[in-house]
Amino acid sequence: MRRRDKTARQSRNLAEPEAHPGAGKTLPAIVTRLNREIPDALKDPETRTLLESQAMQIVGSSPEAFASFIKQDIAIWKEVADQAKIEVR
Repeated sequence: MRRRDKTARQSRNLAEPEAHPGAGKTLPAIVTRLNREIPDALKDPETRTLLESQAMQIVGSSPEAFASFIKQDIAIWKEVADQAKIEVR
């Protein structure tokens, strides 16, 4: 395979991506606002129909309840991976 002299990013004169240490963290104020506004958006019949047509279950809960759900889901899938001897890197 022939080596390319330029990456696709370089050939389009795009800046190299930068890593930001806090990029993966959501500020509490943002979580609070989303938790206030998303339930209102989910009351819209068109939005509900769209989400439900994609096999999504609409649940309104607190950020703490969602964090608990995610923690439980991770534990379930970790057990599945362990039983199947799947190595997670």
